[in-house]
Amino acid sequence: DAKLKLFGPVKNKSYYQSLLALRESLRLERTLSFEGVFPLQEALTKGNIFVLSSLSESVPYNLLGAMASQKAIVATRVGGLSEVLGRAGRLVTPQEPASLATALIELLSYPEVCQRLGKRARQRVLERYNLETMLDSYANVYTEASYKVHPSKSAIFLTTERPSEDPLIILKDRAA
Repeated sequence: DAKLKLFGPVKNKSYYQSLLALRESLRLERTLSFEGVFPLQEALTKGNIFVLSSLSESVPYNLLGAMASQKAIVATRVGGLSEVLGRAGRLVTPQEPASLATALIELLSYPEVCQRLGKRARQRVLERYNLETMLDSYANVYTEASYKVHPSKSAIFLTTERPSEDPLIILKDRAA
């Protein structure tokens, strides 16, 4: 009873035609559809499970959107997807269709697992990837990059862009 809806642009027409022919030869016209390009939020309303089967990823905005929408997620273990998703979904090895299929069959077979992972994903994105948390994280990275700890670990030097200025020294509590 499962339906697979694939979203995205057709970039290679001959490859797309071969996929249509394969779908027809396997008699999957009622089960597999190529939906084209949709805004992420609209596409997320059309299913229960979000799959991101990338070979590489930089910033997984689509994954964050799916997590915020409380979708169960299956993603490939590439780039930062493991770190972003954590234990809030299923991670599979890229280019291993059997492991992707196994994860999907599990989620389709156990709707309660699907719901639990969706809730966990939403909670994770709300806790770790909200605007305030992200801004704090960036600020901390920049702040840490501008400080140097004295070898004695008893002082922190705030470096400046102007070498003529003496660095500001902040004494640290040694017990901390």
